[in-house]
Amino acid sequence: METVPMCSLCKQAGTTICYCKKVPSIFCSSCYNQHKNNDTQSLHMANYIENLSLPKRTPEYDMCFCGSSTQGSCKFCRFSIGDKRRRLHDSQSVVQDQINEMSNKICDEMARNLTKVEHFKKVLIETRQKVHSQLEYVLQKISAKITDLEQMIQDIAFEAESARMGEYLDESKYAQRLIKDYINSPKMNTSFQLELFDYQINLDIVLDSINNFCLFEKKSLPSPSLSYFKPKSNICVTCTLGRHETLKSEINCMETFKTGAAWCTIAEQKYFYCGGEGKGISNQVLLILANEGSVFAMPSMNASRSYHAILYYEKSVYVFGGTSPVGRLKSVEKYDFERSQWLYLPSMLQPRSHFTATSCNKFIYVAGGCGSSTIEKFNPIEQQFTKIPVNLPFPSYWTLTASSGNSILIFQGNVCISIDTRTPSQYLKFNVENTGGWWSEMPAFAINSTLYFFKKNTIACLDVEGKVLTTIASVL
Repeated sequence: METVPMCSLCKQAGTTICYCKKVPSIFCSSCYNQHKNNDTQSLHMANYIENLSLPKRTPEYDMCFCGSSTQGSCKFCRFSIGDKRRRLHDSQSVVQDQINEMSNKICDEMARNLTKVEHFKKVLIETRQKVHSQLEYVLQKISAKITDLEQMIQDIAFEAESARMGEYLDESKYAQRLIKDYINSPKMNTSFQLELFDYQINLDIVLDSINNFCLFEKKSLPSPSLSYFKPKSNICVTCTLGRHETLKSEINCMETFKTGAAWCTIAEQKYFYCGGEGKGISNQVLLILANEGSVFAMPSMNASRSYHAILYYEKSVYVFGGTSPVGRLKSVEKYDFERSQWLYLPSMLQPRSHFTATSCNKFIYVAGGCGSSTIEKFNPIEQQFTKIPVNLPFPSYWTLTASSGNSILIFQGNVCISIDTRTPSQYLKFNVENTGGWWSEMPAFAINSTLYFFKKNTIACLDVEGKVLTTIASVL
């Protein structure tokens, strides 16, 4: 049984959704006009349901990026990608211009860093030359002293030898005067040593000084992170992927996090969290700022869902299927930030839960899960699902779908299927370690050929090329 939009007044088919209150209301066309006339003090931002061919409505005054209020007062506009406020009529060219601008800035910064590296190498060469020159100067001074010492030793030895050949001691000569002094001294019969010099080479001090004369630190780039919102608590576990460091923090929310909820990243440590099971199955939606520990309520989904798939794609959040009070769903809806509303989309071909979604080459893919063994491809432009002619190994099993390059990877049990999206009929199967269900509360995160995802109360890491699965953090 699918959720159908229904007018909150006349209970007929709803066509319009309004966000004048904290809770969105659905109306038919006539009831919306009546609603708007009865409340002239509120800001009515009405959008049509399932009619994407209509142009986005541009108000007479500037609205924020999400469309819920003016730019100066909206609390949501600062949560957009890049923390930029937008108008409702922003085009893709505006976004591309910003991408180009940021790409140019990054390239300029890398060029500046390369110039800095070249200067550093030049300074090191100059330093080596200076150190070598100074070391040679010190060694030459010591060598000169050693030469003088050798001559003095030879002169004293010659003077001592000549004392045996002479008829008397010549006290003008150092060695012969020394002989006379020792003969007349009571120390004559004691041990005799004549130390002319001492030396000590402080090699450890020199090496330590050389090792520490240049302080060089390679700074780490901003590292992406994954956050896990522990069910039945307010605890968030954030893992920095580059350094595999974990941090536990408390999120300031009224209710505890739900089992079966799903979330996705819309910006660094900013998460779109929805659904789950608490006191019943929820359609609640939250915007969570993990690094600040704060939460903001967003418009609720049209359907209550748990164990559903979620994906942030092209400035919209898509949710697929899941379980509901009436069973598994095949319904799909997306939250359009620019319209600040949930839009109904065509349903999947089969209902399913405990699965994930991924995007690859401008399409969205869902596969397997409980209730289905099929793979479906969704075209966001044409808004159409089509079936991929590949059979999954199990008819009903928790399933993870991820993308890697031009391929999608589907994990079921101890089997992974790799499908080239350009030639779906060609696919590879290989075995991977399995320690439980593959369903993840958020889509897999890919860095080069490595996938990161949640798996059985842990953050797992899969080397796609080496086919090695490891655990990098616990979220218990």
